[in-house]
Amino acid sequence: YHALSYLYNTPPLRLKRMPFVATFLAAIASFLIVAIGFILISPDHTLHNFPWRIGILLIVAYTISLPIKDLKDVHGDKKYHIATIPVIFGAHMGRVIIGGGVFISFLASVFLLNVRTLFFPALLLGGVAFWCIVARRGGGTHRFSPHTVLWITFGCVTLYAGLIARVLLQSVS
Repeated sequence: YHALSYLYNTPPLRLKRMPFVATFLAAIASFLIVAIGFILISPDHTLHNFPWRIGILLIVAYTISLPIKDLKDVHGDKKYHIATIPVIFGAHMGRVIIGGGVFISFLASVFLLNVRTLFFPALLLGGVAFWCIVARRGGGTHRFSPHTVLWITFGCVTLYAGLIARVLLQSVS
């Protein structure tokens, strides 16, 4: 994790300047934290019984959703030539792309976990998160600040993760 973080933040590579490479690297680093947690609670202290579908879902969802963090410092990223999605595509189109990634993450869970009963909750909560990210006021300014976007989106993700856990635990018992 620390080695990936070093590559992400430190020259000469400073991979955070490359949007898709950076988010994939951050997704792998985030997944490593989940994997370490699983290893700690696993009886044999390995990833042998880790559900691969959840691992793939996490890496895909992290990769296409993590750019949400880039909404909070578009001006600083422009100043330091860090090519984030909002810098490359502009503030509003960047929000649409990031919102689309968040929405796709919700829907991808239905198919990667093969749990069709999650479709409507994924559609609803993913739709709320997407709307929150891209919503504009009448004057063209965005309705929600980047910090509010994060809180609402994380709220939707938390609710949805609870639903996923409930459905998966019911299927085990």
